[in-house]
Amino acid sequence: MKIYSIVILFYLFAVCGITILYAIASMNASFVQNYDPAITEELSPGDHFEVDLPNKQFESVSALTTDGLRIISKEFHDEKVTYKMQIIKQEATLKAVYSGFKEKVKEIELHFQGWDDVNNNGFPDVVELDEIDSERFRIWFVNIAVLQAVNNSEYWSKNERDCSGLIRFAYKESLKKHDEYWITSHGVNQEEWKELTGVDLSKIKDINSFNYPFVPVIETNLFLTETGKFSAYADAYNLLRHNTVFVSKKVDEAKPGDILFFHFPDPSTFHSMIFTGNGLVYHTGPVSEDNEGKVKLWLFDDYVRLMPIQWLPVKENPFFLGFYRFKILNN
Repeated sequence: MKIYSIVILFYLFAVCGITILYAIASMNASFVQNYDPAITEELSPGDHFEVDLPNKQFESVSALTTDGLRIISKEFHDEKVTYKMQIIKQEATLKAVYSGFKEKVKEIELHFQGWDDVNNNGFPDVVELDEIDSERFRIWFVNIAVLQAVNNSEYWSKNERDCSGLIRFAYKESLKKHDEYWITSHGVNQEEWKELTGVDLSKIKDINSFNYPFVPVIETNLFLTETGKFSAYADAYNLLRHNTVFVSKKVDEAKPGDILFFHFPDPSTFHSMIFTGNGLVYHTGPVSEDNEGKVKLWLFDDYVRLMPIQWLPVKENPFFLGFYRFKILNN
């Protein structure tokens, strides 16, 4: 993880009504009195940096707001406050409200480097998770999806309750911080869940690289679409075509959190399921005008034994496309 330090010193003097702005910045950033954009050549979305702001009797920051930046932490020192931030967007602003003899507002524009896609998969490298974060994502993704089979979260929009909607919901929620507020607001009883599944959610760590909605570059638009742009929405086809990569048609080569896709040609429809490691979880989609469908959870062996051939994840089924893996995960 890259961490840079940008030191910004603002001096406010109430002399003849003149406010003097003086800035010193590493990484070739330039802050001048007319607030020209500060160019930081060596920083890109996803990188971290630190900003020091004064904390003196007549020169202190009473409020700090950002756009395109995520404030991660704040530390107080003798005469300054150090903010640790993560870059979210290529263009960002930092606005500080200073208290002293007279309240002043200072705003700085920051321009960072663009994002890289070294593996040419369409996703910014900075949103692709390392091995540790990938494993954490998988655990949360599977548990959140299975939770919907027990009790649908009120945060899962009713008009998105279908097979791809379950995947989008679990994907987004897996990228969040799962603090006490998240647990409570989603109606999760951790003790009951532990008794039911053996999984202690309080022991599962969140991904460390970033957290929704502060996703570098793409922010809340998590899914790549046919247009080449990122969107908050992607149907089963776009999940298959642009957000996952083929793994295998063999279940023993799949990992928990991988996606199963089926395609039925007449009419052309796609269906998706989530592999849990020893089972499957999916939303049936609407059954009729009066039946919105539901989330079903199966043990894999039971599913293969009881379901008709057109729904089986086996190579003999011409409608089964295979197991696929999210592009953001480390393979």
